[in-house]
Amino acid sequence: MLLVHVPKITNRIGYTLNLIFKDILKIDFTITLNPQEFIDFEEPKINYGKEALPGGIFIKSCPLLFSSTIEIQDLNETGTGLDFTIFPVYNKEAAFSFDIFAASFYLVSRYEEYLPHKTDEFCRFASKESLAVMHEFIEIPLVNHWAEKIKSCLSKKYPDISFENEHRKFKFVPTFNINSAYSFKHKGFFRNAFGFFSSIFSGDFKKATFRIHVLLGKEQDPSDSFDFIIQGIKENRLKALFFILFAKYGEYDKNISVNSVRFHRLIKHLADYAKIGIQPSFLSFDEPSALKKEIHALEKVLHKPIKRNRQYFNRIRLPETYQQLIENNIEEDYSMGYTNLCGFRASICTPFSFYDLALGSETKLRLFPFAVTDHSLRLHMGKTPDEAIQYSRKMMDEVKKYKGKFICVFHNDSLSNTDEWKGWQKVYTEMLSYGKSLMRKEL
Repeated sequence: MLLVHVPKITNRIGYTLNLIFKDILKIDFTITLNPQEFIDFEEPKINYGKEALPGGIFIKSCPLLFSSTIEIQDLNETGTGLDFTIFPVYNKEAAFSFDIFAASFYLVSRYEEYLPHKTDEFCRFASKESLAVMHEFIEIPLVNHWAEKIKSCLSKKYPDISFENEHRKFKFVPTFNINSAYSFKHKGFFRNAFGFFSSIFSGDFKKATFRIHVLLGKEQDPSDSFDFIIQGIKENRLKALFFILFAKYGEYDKNISVNSVRFHRLIKHLADYAKIGIQPSFLSFDEPSALKKEIHALEKVLHKPIKRNRQYFNRIRLPETYQQLIENNIEEDYSMGYTNLCGFRASICTPFSFYDLALGSETKLRLFPFAVTDHSLRLHMGKTPDEAIQYSRKMMDEVKKYKGKFICVFHNDSLSNTDEWKGWQKVYTEMLSYGKSLMRKEL
C-alpha cells in the first residue's frame, strides 16, 4: 500500500493519482490530509505539496491541480523528446525538477485544447499547435515514461515495493474504419451513373471502364477487402474493432445506404469476427441529434447496444464531443489521435478516463489512444509500404517498453492493393505479424 499526503483533495488530484497509480503503475494507494499520519507511516509514501515533510518522497507541487479554473498556464517548458518538462520547481529536497503530476494531468486532460487555439479546415485542433509536436515528443508516450520515473524513484527508496503493472502485457489491437464499404457496388443507379459520367468528362476512361466491369461482376470492387482483413485477424487470433459510418448520404458521408440489406449483411458478417463501433457522420459533429439516430439505427441492425465510438475524420471538440458521447451511453472512444501524423496525442499509450475540464470531474468514458493510421503514413507522412512497416515496428517497440496497448487504424479501401495503395496489403500483414510476435514474447 502506498500513502500519498496532499494538503487538499481536489478532483484533479484524485484523477491524476488514479491515472498514475491505478491505470498505469497498478498499485493501491490511499490519500491522507494529516501530516502526522504521513510522518508516522512506515511503508512507501509520497508527499505532494509545497513543503517537504520528514520521510518519504517529496514531489513539490505547482498550483494547477489545486485549481478548478481553465486558464493559460505559465508552463516554462524546457527540453525536447524524453527531456521535455513543464511546471519546473526549485527545491533541492524534491525528487523531481518539475511537478510531474501536474505535467501528466496537463497532457492527458488535453488542457491545451481548451485554451484558444488554431483549428484546421475541419474544425479540429491543429496538431502543429500541440506541445508534443513543437517539442518533438509526439512519438513518445511521455506520461507513461514519467510514471516509470516515479516507479523507479519509489523502488529505489523502497526495494520491497511491488507494482502490478509488472504483470501487464503489451497488447496489439487492429481497428478498421468503414467509411465506404464499397467503391461502386450497392451504391445505386444514380450514384454510379454520376460517377461514371464524371470519369468520362474528366477523361479517366480507365476508371469508367473499371466501374462497369465491377458492376458486371467481372472485377472485384477495390474497397471489398473484407475477406483479406478477416483472414489476417483469424490467422493471428487478434481482437479487432470495426467502426461503421452508418448515416444518410452527405458531402463527406458517402457510405452505401443504411437501408441496404447487403450492407446489413456485411455488418453482421464483420460482427462475427470483431467488435462493432459507430463512426458518427461528419454532419453529427454539429448536429448532436444525428448521433443518437445513427447509433440507434446501427443497434437495430446488430440487435445489441453500441458502446464504442471513433469520430469520423477524428473531429473532436472538447469537451462537447465527449459529453455528447456520454449522453448517448458510449463507454469507449478510439478517436484520441491525429489524422495527419502518427504518435500520441495525449502522450499516453494506455487507456484512460476522460477528465472533463469544463465540469471539473472525471467521467466514465474511457479513451483508447491510437498510434498509427494508414492514411497518416501514406497521405501525410509520405511513407512507402516498406518505410511504413519499419516505422510501425518502431512505434510498436515504443509502446511495448511501457507494456501499453498499441492501436492502429486501417481503412478497407486502403487495403485494396490497387493504384496508390499498391503494396499496402503487405503493410497490414507485416504489422499484424509483428504485433502478434511481440505479444507472444510476453507469454
